[in-house]
Amino acid sequence: HYIVLKINSLELDILPFMSGAKGPAECVYLNGRSPVKAFVLPRPTLEKDKKRDFAPFLVDDIPACFSIHFSHGYEDEKTGNIVSFFSGWPPSDPDFFLGAWGGFCPDFDKIPPTHYWRMEID
Repeated sequence: HYIVLKINSLELDILPFMSGAKGPAECVYLNGRSPVKAFVLPRPTLEKDKKRDFAPFLVDDIPACFSIHFSHGYEDEKTGNIVSFFSGWPPSDPDFFLGAWGGFCPDFDKIPPTHYWRMEID
């Protein structure tokens, strides 16, 4: 019944891009130690009665991480909580966006392992 938009903690330095000094990906920086946010919205297909009673909300206390891909999610029948699973990286201090994944070809000996997490929103 819900859409969960998880927002990674990123910063944008627009001036080098606008001046042509850097490409767009070179101007995005991952803040790998900041908490992450998620917005929870009703799906367009949610029944009118439920949609009317549902107020979108923000979850702003998700521990620091970088989400790569969500695999799936569901509503727990017993608790009503929204449960989702995603892959990502733990807190880090990369020098630039995507850290070790940068460059022409990633060096898989330097790339941190990808984790698989469960997130539950009540």
